[in-house]
Amino acid sequence: MIRTNLDRIYNNIYKIKERLKIKYPIKLVAVSKTRSIKDIMEAYENGQIDFGENKAIEAYNKFTDKILHKKNIILHNLQTRIFPVIR
Repeated sequence: MIRTNLDRIYNNIYKIKERLKIKYPIKLVAVSKTRSIKDIMEAYENGQIDFGENKAIEAYNKFTDKILHKKNIILHNLQTRIFPVIR
């Protein structure tokens, strides 16, 4: 289901870029707030590398997990207060 949703979203982004003649790349940031590590891994395995969290502790707990720790994931802060980048 995640793969189907990602395909649909990327297809919509492509159509909008074509219609509006947008030349620059558009980055999709997947909000992982309510998603399990399994769901995040499925999205990652289907090409999604940008994820967003709005709570530092949730980001820390998910993205320092053994499964996700060494993946090439880019984590975005989705809140007004800044938290340190987790490496």
